[in-house]
Amino acid sequence: MKSFPSLTIAAITYTFVPAYAEHTSTAAQATFVYLNRNGQTVGTGDGHQAGTLPAYGGSEDEWHQIVACVRDRYANFNVDVLTRRPPAAVKVHYATVIVGGWASDVGLSNRDYNGIAPYHKGRIVLDGTALVFSKVGPHGEHDIENVCSAIVHESAHMIGGLDHELKCGDVMGYATNKCGAREFVDEDAPCGETVKRRCGNGQMTQNSYRLLGSKVGFRSGY
Repeated sequence: MKSFPSLTIAAITYTFVPAYAEHTSTAAQATFVYLNRNGQTVGTGDGHQAGTLPAYGGSEDEWHQIVACVRDRYANFNVDVLTRRPPAAVKVHYATVIVGGWASDVGLSNRDYNGIAPYHKGRIVLDGTALVFSKVGPHGEHDIENVCSAIVHESAHMIGGLDHELKCGDVMGYATNKCGAREFVDEDAPCGETVKRRCGNGQMTQNSYRLLGSKVGFRSGY
């Protein structure tokens, strides 16, 4: 019998079928984020209406750049970014980010929303689904950095329970690219959208880098 790669989670070993070959983490337990660019009809969710998001409309090269960017942002963490949905036979939890369309496709403002995800006050959301509206913004689906940052921002709400931050340059903030490419910054910062507030987990500040690492683990060497 031919053997396939396996992953052990909570002392249970799951075997990967050949089509599922994007698992790169060497740790015993990994967190998975699946990027769905194929379009999907969604029901009423955390803050949005039911609607249909079309497939991501950028080029193949732009999509590959976005995926590479998301993987780079998570490179220090025990997170695997997938572009194919894990088969049902592989019984693992994973967060899904649907990428495509406008915020108005699900009843939200195109001016105010680049994405939306379930956020449960610092708790991890297993098997959650986030939406990233790739057509929003002056350059829409051609803005690699913006789409990438929105994917990372929304997925981190789910897999790490991260809150919004008032830290320019942090991917959990709303300062776009004013301080360069957005990433998880290893520095304490107040939570909030436009004004300081207590973080969802009850703390006064958040270090997005350390908090995410405490939830999903760091890759070897970080």
